[in-house]
Amino acid sequence: MERRISAFASVLNGVMIATVGGIATHRAAIIAAANNNHLPAIYPYRYYAADDGLVSYGPDRGETQAEIDAQVKVLIASRQVKETDLFVHWQV
Repeated sequence: MERRISAFASVLNGVMIATVGGIATHRAAIIAAANNNHLPAIYPYRYYAADDGLVSYGPDRGETQAEIDAQVKVLIASRQVKETDLFVHWQV
């Protein structure tokens, strides 16, 4: 992977745009290779940027879940719905 990213980085004015799909398991290696080769890289989620990636274009999934939780709590507190009426399926 390091060799591929290094070869790509040698192209003048190159930029790497990482998409969703199988890269999370190699996140640290991909970020390190891009950074070591001074290759600007754009990643799909905020946690890539937080892990020293340059920038991300996708949502912060943790923040999204926190917002959903807060909205559900407001609904329950307002007594507009009962907790037993809710079925929430959240898949990451």
